[in-house]
Amino acid sequence: MIGRDAELDRLCAIAADVREGVGGGALVTGEAGIGKSRLITEFATVERSQGLLVLVGHGVDLAGGHLPFGTLADTVRDAVHRLGRDELERLAPDACRALGAIVPVLAGAPARESSAGASPSADRVAVLGGAIQLIDALTAERPLCWVVDDLQWADPQTLDLIAVVTRGLESRRVMFVGTFRTPVVEPEAAALLADLASLSEVITIRLGRLDEATARRQLRRVRGAALDPATEERILRLGEGLPLFIEHLAIEAGTTPNGVPESLGAIVDGRLRRLADAVTAVVDAAAVAEGPTDLEGLATVTGSPPAVVGAAVDEAAAARVLEQGDDGELRFVHTLVRDWVVSRLPPARRRALHRAWADLLDGKRSEHVGDVVASALHRRAAGDEAGAIRGFGRAAVIAARTGDSTLETSCLRQVYALWGSVQDAEAVCGMGIADVLFNLCVAGTSADEVAVLGDVLRRELAGGHLAGTATERLWLTMRLEQAEGRAPAAPVSVEQTTRDRARVLFEAAPSLVVLDALQIAGRWARRFDGALAARLHRRAWEMAREVGDTRARIRSEVFVGFDHLARVEPLAEARRLLALEAEYAALPVADWSMAVESAVTCLVDAGHYDEASVLAEQALLRLQDPQLAPRRYAGIAVCLGAARAEVGDWSGAERWLQVVESTYEPVRSEVAGIRLRIMTRRGQVAQLEPHLSTAMTALEPGPDLVGQRHELADVVTALYAVGKASEARRWLHALEGEPGGWWFAALWPALNAALRFEVAALQAPAPGGDPELIARLDELSQQFDWRGPAADAFRAEHVALLARSRRADSVDQWAAAADGWAGIDRAWDEAVCRLRLAEAYAAQGDRRLAASELLRANDIAGRLGAAGLLAEARVLGRRHGVALPIQRLTPPSSDLVSPLTAREREVLELVAEGRTNDEIAGRLCISPKTASVHVSRILAKLRAGNRTEAVAIGRREGLVG
Repeated sequence: MIGRDAELDRLCAIAADVREGVGGGALVTGEAGIGKSRLITEFATVERSQGLLVLVGHGVDLAGGHLPFGTLADTVRDAVHRLGRDELERLAPDACRALGAIVPVLAGAPARESSAGASPSADRVAVLGGAIQLIDALTAERPLCWVVDDLQWADPQTLDLIAVVTRGLESRRVMFVGTFRTPVVEPEAAALLADLASLSEVITIRLGRLDEATARRQLRRVRGAALDPATEERILRLGEGLPLFIEHLAIEAGTTPNGVPESLGAIVDGRLRRLADAVTAVVDAAAVAEGPTDLEGLATVTGSPPAVVGAAVDEAAAARVLEQGDDGELRFVHTLVRDWVVSRLPPARRRALHRAWADLLDGKRSEHVGDVVASALHRRAAGDEAGAIRGFGRAAVIAARTGDSTLETSCLRQVYALWGSVQDAEAVCGMGIADVLFNLCVAGTSADEVAVLGDVLRRELAGGHLAGTATERLWLTMRLEQAEGRAPAAPVSVEQTTRDRARVLFEAAPSLVVLDALQIAGRWARRFDGALAARLHRRAWEMAREVGDTRARIRSEVFVGFDHLARVEPLAEARRLLALEAEYAALPVADWSMAVESAVTCLVDAGHYDEASVLAEQALLRLQDPQLAPRRYAGIAVCLGAARAEVGDWSGAERWLQVVESTYEPVRSEVAGIRLRIMTRRGQVAQLEPHLSTAMTALEPGPDLVGQRHELADVVTALYAVGKASEARRWLHALEGEPGGWWFAALWPALNAALRFEVAALQAPAPGGDPELIARLDELSQQFDWRGPAADAFRAEHVALLARSRRADSVDQWAAAADGWAGIDRAWDEAVCRLRLAEAYAAQGDRRLAASELLRANDIAGRLGAAGLLAEARVLGRRHGVALPIQRLTPPSSDLVSPLTAREREVLELVAEGRTNDEIAGRLCISPKTASVHVSRILAKLRAGNRTEAVAIGRREGLVG
């Protein structure tokens, strides 16, 4: 028995009380196949080994009605089997004579006659009295447990006895256990169960379906040998957590052509044979419906009056074939029951029912995509392929309009599969095969869809339904390359191939496929020729306007702006994208989320981390289901994690990184890079290697390094931190000879990280820096044209580092760098610069200001839990005679209060003054929404229930003055 330990413990606890002289009872409830009988069998085995007398009787579902005293007779026969007739005669001779009327063996009849049951003329009062006498006699010498399995089918006479026995259980050494299926339709049993459940001595144990992990354990226990993953997942899906079904599926795995084990089919057949023909007709129609239905629909499909259908449904529910939910919808008690019913239908009957359901759905003229898809599925099952392709095409259009790319892709795949078998498919479907392929490519986003698309495109290129123009076949080739994740086919070079394709596309007549090809080519060109990428995206934007494709126009607007503005002035590009937010919001998920991801990326690169965080959180909240657009969801979440990491909210960053890992595996190198950044700043150098290896797997020398700017910076920093300076320099030298322009300004993080380490190595007692590399990095930085607060902070530190490399530290330069980082809440970078500023002051002989900067850096490092910075601050403090307070580091896995960013501490100060969100927004020049997000984060980090509690915790922790 798997997964019922808690329920078994509850039964055994009652049995323990019974052995102490205090009786009790339990009702074990649950649907058929849930494991009630298995549980009481296990219970009986355990308790019998402890000396408890457990007697079991069974209720039986008889077609001809109840057998008088049938369940009691079954229990008495169990007593004869376990104790012997002679022992029962010794204990209660009068009871045995009375019970001989229902169990003849007690009256001296041969054993073979003892199962005949009670005579209709058996004296009811004498038999009940005899049963009570026997129970009293048995419990005088030992504790007793009476179990009735399938109590819902027990006869009325036995139910009367149960009602008597369960009154006053506390004063007897008797335990009563009854199992019953839900729902109970027999009136007498339902009344007794309600009475029993009201007794204080009786508990109710409700058995639910097994969760996935427990069901998997049961499957492997039953099967013994391992199953292949696909079969195991199929059994778990079909079993739906019902132990009985999982067991039958496991035993007969791979041997049943229709997917339903014969043993289970026999059980279902036993239920169906009891149904009248009119009821069977309703059950057949419900099975073909392929989902929940209602009385009105069944009446239309079967052609029967609603009253007749209602009575048929009641009978089917009593037979545990159908069930009616609280919402009024009818469904089968289990998927396998429905599957078995469908498998028994003659093909002609099945097709007729599918046609009837399709006619019903089409008659509604519904615009609900679920109804349209259901009708198309019925048409296909009925053999009406033209009707099916028409329905799937219409459903794809509706799904595209509502932004459901997953459903759109599924419908388009059905259209493509049916295309060759439908005459004049284009006229029937309302779209050409090129349109089908185009929309299929645009809608498909998941890894599974990419594999499917690759197969489809490969077939088309080999000569499928689409003969295709030269331009269409070029587009198919480009889409196939994209689906398979490979570079353009390059007889000479990728660059030359892309330029050749661009010339063809610039001359092509406007169409959706040419427009899509322009965008694909533009994404390749951006890797090596920013001007060509801009021309391609500009032409795509113009063509999108010509053909009236809003989705493509906005996608091109995003790329054009990203190519030009983002690399120079990311904040301006973010503002441009946000100004178009209302227009983007009406687009399908994959499109508007791309625009949001671009805006968030620009805000992060501009140094507006809080605004980026608010926008990202709002977008992720709107997306809700990551699988609607996994790539975009992951991209936005990565940006959010990066934003939180930069402001020192490392626990918040890690929370989003964990979300990303479970959403979209291809971004794992970016996740590893951000983790490298956090761990390096924490000083966890010994733990960097695994994450370093993961982050490096995605890096390749060449123009792609520019696009992987953040991972490059994190890898370079980590390599220097673990003492692999030569390898870090190799990656930096890979940038030599690369053209300026596209995204080159965003290489600041990598260059800045390298400069820090190289300059520090030059200052070391045994100089080890690379002056030539420093000079080369300075030359590269001259190419950058990047604006905004983040760019200003990088430039300020860059200037200060160059001066330091010449041993000409400047107080003003380091102060400008520290203030620049503080202005965008990058506390760790600020602390680094304040340490350098302290050294510059000390070099001038100003110990007071040096001490002040050391104390500020020490405070920031302690708040962040940055062990490396704290160690460096202590060294400098000892060197310059500055006593620094001891900082207690918070381990990464600690449950203590998370550190607040500098901006959050400002907000907390204003909260302590009693300011509202609007007042906080006015004081800090931020929006009220951003202020609200800051307050929510503060409450979460401090684990405070309200603002007052947050202020109290802040004062206790020294966060509020």
